[in-house]
Amino acid sequence: MQKAVPNMSIQLKQGLKNTRVPILFINGQYDALVNHETSVKRAFSINPKIKFEIFKNSGHAPFYEESDLFNQTLDQFIKKS
Repeated sequence: MQKAVPNMSIQLKQGLKNTRVPILFINGQYDALVNHETSVKRAFSINPKIKFEIFKNSGHAPFYEESDLFNQTLDQFIKKS
């Protein structure tokens, strides 16, 4: 995607710091690719308004592994935002 549309890239720190819309991070407790503790800590240090959800029965794909909970969580976040 980045090769096809290289100007869609944005630096993480700049993007999280300057965002004007609500942000929700959803991570799986057992994600072997992304350490949720490090991700939450880093993102929160950049923008303390970010919301986090850690899915206790998921790995890297909570949208698939806990799809009902994922959809409910996303729906509630959108309704509150």
